[in-house]
Amino acid sequence: MKKSNTSLLKETFTKIFITCLLIIFCSIGSFGQNRSLSIEIASEKTGNGCGGNIAPSLSFSYNKSTFILGPNFQRKRMNFSGVQLNYRFSVVKSYNEKKEIFLTGNLTYHTSAYMSDSNVEIEKSSHKEENFNYNELRFKVIEGYAGFGLKLNPTKNFSTAFSTGLGVYNTLDKNYDREMFREKAALVLQVRFTLIYNFKTW
Repeated sequence: MKKSNTSLLKETFTKIFITCLLIIFCSIGSFGQNRSLSIEIASEKTGNGCGGNIAPSLSFSYNKSTFILGPNFQRKRMNFSGVQLNYRFSVVKSYNEKKEIFLTGNLTYHTSAYMSDSNVEIEKSSHKEENFNYNELRFKVIEGYAGFGLKLNPTKNFSTAFSTGLGVYNTLDKNYDREMFREKAALVLQVRFTLIYNFKTW
């Protein structure tokens, strides 16, 4: 008997979540004494049908691990849609520590997310017989990603990071219209760009 798409997505999400936990636990043994606090602003895009996000956050770094938490704003109307939790693990750094490759995990929970403008237009053209305002639809969505990236450290206090990951999203609304073009849940990509300012090291 074949598994349903929902079951496969749940299985994939579970694997991504476990992978992120394993990265965190494996990195505990490598913790050192280097700690820092930073402010981060991330811009990202995923395939969840809700457009791009802006995520200002506070991050805590402890040797090779960085934990990041903050609110999530959709670029559309700068809508405060939920929260983001991120994790970075530094795998290797260049000799002068100006470049580093990292693994990353991301979890976002939207309590009230709009569809992107492009998805709204697709829904309108797919349901021309309906007189429905797709612009005002809001969804509860949870999504998780695991991936890798490159971090550039031009100065001691300022850094930029570029990353990409693969993950799943799931729309939690029970009465979700499955006739819509936007899928209720799917396996999608994430691309992310982050500006980082380190304001305290001890």
